[in-house]
Amino acid sequence: MIYEELLYEEESATLDFKSEQYPFNSASDYQKSELLKDILAFANAWRHGDAYILIGVREIKGGRSEVVGIVEELDDAQLQQFVNTKTQRPIDFEYKTILIDGKKVGSIRIPLQKRPIFLTKDYGKLKKHIVYIRRGSSTDEANPDEVAKMGHVDLFVETQPPLLSLEFANIDDRVSLGKQLISDVTLLNISCPDNIPDYSDRKESGLFSISSFTMNQVNRDYCRELVVYYYVLFKTTKIGFVIKNSSDTIATDVKVEILIDINSKKYSFFEFNHFPKRPRTHFNFINDVIPLSHQLKEIQTKPDIAINQLKDKWFIEVRFQKVQPKQTVFSKNIVYLATNETCNIELCSRIFADNLPNPIEERLKIDSKVKNKEGSLEVIKEIHRKNTSNNG
Repeated sequence: MIYEELLYEEESATLDFKSEQYPFNSASDYQKSELLKDILAFANAWRHGDAYILIGVREIKGGRSEVVGIVEELDDAQLQQFVNTKTQRPIDFEYKTILIDGKKVGSIRIPLQKRPIFLTKDYGKLKKHIVYIRRGSSTDEANPDEVAKMGHVDLFVETQPPLLSLEFANIDDRVSLGKQLISDVTLLNISCPDNIPDYSDRKESGLFSISSFTMNQVNRDYCRELVVYYYVLFKTTKIGFVIKNSSDTIATDVKVEILIDINSKKYSFFEFNHFPKRPRTHFNFINDVIPLSHQLKEIQTKPDIAINQLKDKWFIEVRFQKVQPKQTVFSKNIVYLATNETCNIELCSRIFADNLPNPIEERLKIDSKVKNKEGSLEVIKEIHRKNTSNNG
């Protein structure tokens, strides 16, 4: 989703954050001219892609900007009439209200268009025939040379294709890891897996060993699930991806296709939603039944990474959609690599985009190192105890 990606960017010639809604309804001409000025400035800005004004967001440099939300919404039809009755040519823009983090945010999108655009009459604090322009994170007045250049720019001149590159990424910390990934994993040696006992609760009482509180029932498979959970956790590596656009050209409908030789003896890949859930000692109606609605919602949301197993290849597809000039876009989801023995894995990738004449081919590499460790139930319980205490 483009809006989630924008939250990690800083204000620029294509992006502005406003923590509060623009004064509009019942506002004075002077107050409303602030909104008009910002739209004019972005419409005239030197850029290669859409510009956005996000209202109800407080900028945080170096991190994800804070969504504070808005109370009052604006009407797109009223804004269109307000703006386009004051300029020498109509401005192409769109206002809509979106939801981010469950809060309402106003979005003004200004696509590329013919310039310069200016007011035919003074309005509020704005002057007629002045070309307002966005420079970085501030607004200025264009000089005569810039205005003359705008008049000669043909927006439909063929541009150079985008320059895209693919790398591994830690998407939790939003850090690029380069084209070579080192994977250090541990293979737990599970002794006598068939003899793992049922879990029992000392507090249980009553017929059929059901806890006295009927909403809370003992999970007999807890010990077995705990062993499986840590066995998978220790032998897997989370893998995310990042696309970098180093050009001045926007890339649209970007997707990556990755092919990897199948070697089930040494390694395998699986999607993030197939990772085993952290086991619990008890089943609880409130925790296990009610959240089904949230699970269904997640299922309906199409992930941006999909894995298929072909005859002799793993096929991984990653969708990035739109990548702005100089932008870095992280995948929203991850894949898991499960490794059984030390090995080197080569990933052959092809990057596609609507405005790429040919796909960009790149090779990534994973060096996976495996060590062995005892994995008895007692050892795993101690590992779990430490993890639980460290996580509060």
